[in-house]
Amino acid sequence: MNRFTFTVMVYPPDRVLTSYLMQAMDSGIKIANGVDGRGAYLEIAFLDGSSIIAWNVNRYYAWLSRGVFTFPDKSMRGYKWDDSRPSKSAMARLYKMLKHISY
Repeated sequence: MNRFTFTVMVYPPDRVLTSYLMQAMDSGIKIANGVDGRGAYLEIAFLDGSSIIAWNVNRYYAWLSRGVFTFPDKSMRGYKWDDSRPSKSAMARLYKMLKHISY
């Protein structure tokens, strides 16, 4: 059983963000910072060249509820979100991927 559940999410899912995040996760994680819980933000660089900086303070009800997704093509503007989040399945997948990274 996964002890990290997303059952009490106060913000609605953002389909666009979910799509971007799932595609980035398909490439794999290059580096992640702030995942130890001491930082207020989670910073992840993906192997496809995209990256995400997201609010990481209270994972039990508002995890990833604010941030910026940067596209692999740096000529495009980033996708910002606030008071929304990726889908529960995307967050669970990201959480599992982060658990396997050694800092």
